[in-house]
Amino acid sequence: MTDKNILNDIENAKKKQEFPILGFVVSLISILYGEFVVRVDGYFLAHTEPYLRGLPEDLIGIVLLVAGVIKLMGVLSNNHKWKRTGIVSLSIIWSGLSVIAATYSFGTGFPHPSWLFMAFVTTICVIESFQGRYAD
Repeated sequence: MTDKNILNDIENAKKKQEFPILGFVVSLISILYGEFVVRVDGYFLAHTEPYLRGLPEDLIGIVLLVAGVIKLMGVLSNNHKWKRTGIVSLSIIWSGLSVIAATYSFGTGFPHPSWLFMAFVTTICVIESFQGRYAD
């Protein structure tokens, strides 16, 4: 085979890669949840410990929106740097939200099912990270 044939085979193999559905799902969930948090004032205050009243809700929502858009752009354009940046930032954000939700649900607060949602999205982020589709 010549170099040209090898390069063509590599390009064809890249085109045949399956669509990263988990990356797409986690980016959409993050965008929608971030938009919800920005629009609904006091959502986190109603679902967190009283000592976390200073929680920057709008900042968390905006970070979720931006990280979700970065991840979505990376998935749609197959840009590995955007995928990596998106999944790392989303993993950090969703892990933190999971810890806050679990602390409240099983701490001094009342049992609330929000920790299940947060843990589910964190699990999707971890699975997507371990699949390594964001790597160069």
